[in-house]
Amino acid sequence: MADRHPTASEPSREASSAGASSAGTLKGLAGETLVYGGSTMLVRLLNYALVPMHTLAFAGRQGEYGVISELYAWVTFLNVVFMYGMETAFFRYAGSKVKAAEGAADPRRVFGTAFGSLTATTAIGAAALWFGAEGIARVLELPDGARYVRMFAAIIALDTLANIPFAALRLAGKAWRYAGIKLLNVVVNVGLNFLFLAPLLLGTPDASFLGFRHDPAIGVGYVFLANLAASAVTLLVLLPGVLRAGIGFDAVLWRRMLRYGLPFVFAGLAGMVNETLDRILLVRWLPNGAEQNRAVVGVYSAAYKLSIFMSLAVQAFRMGAEPFFFRQAGQANARQLYALVMRAFVPVAGAIVLGVTTLLPWFGLILGPTYRTALMVVPVLLLANACLGIYYNLSVWFKLTDRTRDAIWLALGGAAVTLAGNAWGIPRYGYWASAVTTLVAYGGMAAASAVWGRKHYPVPYPWARMLGVLGWAALLAGLYVVLDPMLGGVLTPGSGFETGPASGENPVDPRNEAPLLWALRLGLWLAYAAGWWWWDGARTLRVLRQR
Repeated sequence: MADRHPTASEPSREASSAGASSAGTLKGLAGETLVYGGSTMLVRLLNYALVPMHTLAFAGRQGEYGVISELYAWVTFLNVVFMYGMETAFFRYAGSKVKAAEGAADPRRVFGTAFGSLTATTAIGAAALWFGAEGIARVLELPDGARYVRMFAAIIALDTLANIPFAALRLAGKAWRYAGIKLLNVVVNVGLNFLFLAPLLLGTPDASFLGFRHDPAIGVGYVFLANLAASAVTLLVLLPGVLRAGIGFDAVLWRRMLRYGLPFVFAGLAGMVNETLDRILLVRWLPNGAEQNRAVVGVYSAAYKLSIFMSLAVQAFRMGAEPFFFRQAGQANARQLYALVMRAFVPVAGAIVLGVTTLLPWFGLILGPTYRTALMVVPVLLLANACLGIYYNLSVWFKLTDRTRDAIWLALGGAAVTLAGNAWGIPRYGYWASAVTTLVAYGGMAAASAVWGRKHYPVPYPWARMLGVLGWAALLAGLYVVLDPMLGGVLTPGSGFETGPASGENPVDPRNEAPLLWALRLGLWLAYAAGWWWWDGARTLRVLRQR
């Protein structure tokens, strides 16, 4: 399959455009990404224990689980506002490979300026949430929800202050320390969740567990209390590093960082529209009452969490790649390196799409029995997150050229698609409209960024080969979805309005499925590997060997 891009030619020409250090550089990125990816996977999988824990503890009470999902959706927007682009600005001005003429500064000074700025603004924002909690709870139609709002005010404040110390660890290449602290956070969170919810999980809500007695009046508030404790412990562990770095403040540097970072607020808010607003809109636009709508949100959110495997790949990529992009910006072969990173990401994303889809009935067992009716939206969400990963890779062009305002228009375009698609589709198709709209929004953002980026910072991505690999994965995944019920499988599409079976019976149980389905899965996996090798795998490996 030919690619007409002049710089995306055969391996011999690709290899000649890079220096001999490329292989070592890519190995460094791969090593960091493996640490970030492995630790992120461990952290997220441990944190994922909360999914069966919550769906079992709140079995038959999908509305309460919907409250958790809705409030965390709102928090994603507040996180963007509280950070106002300071993390990316920190990478931009503290990156050791950025030339001084381009605005680089002493990393300690950049750290102190960013952290000091966030400390002041976080205090103001958290206080506004705390004292306005009653009014916020009324707007959200959450009876007795003011205490939840106050808990989240504290959580957001603690997490905001931890972000720059975490960014400093990433920039310094201290991946293992970063991973260890993240692991501590999730262990505390999961451990406290289990302690608080154990009486419900054990079916003895009135009994005590390890001296703790569950108070039903607190309800889902236990989930938020555990998060608050974990965030507090995390910041305490990071605090010695903050004190060693110092909290100096440079007003001139701060203004430069604001000019660079503020556009990311608008881009980030628009991005959160694409990522989480569907949970909020489902509560308000489904044709039922708020309580039943939150039950639908609970079912959809549980299924959404099964796209964690793609989210893991995307997050691991971002953790390693963002500081890598800035460190390599001054290298002569930087653009060829960025193209190779994308060529490595796409087949991994395709493998996740196919692997999770073919094993979807088994992954569904992770969820509580009353939360399995929305499983068929997972393949759509996996593809959507694959497009998001491609978009993050493409974002190198506006970050390195300081065209961060352009990111606003890309994100706003995606947000417009999200709002329009959900507004039209939710009353008609329920959460199916939300899932498909997410795919269209992320796919459109990636396509627009690819076209726009070629004008300002062209990178030799072999688009025909990469899209061929991802399209092949999607085609094979779709084939499995079609053949599964024909061969005695258990996957069935939901209407988009389910709140879970009232009887609590398991609607998806693969333990008695036909053995022929395993032969189908193996055949599809082998077909994907062969297709990747034919389209791009052999070429990519030859390029890496020559470098």
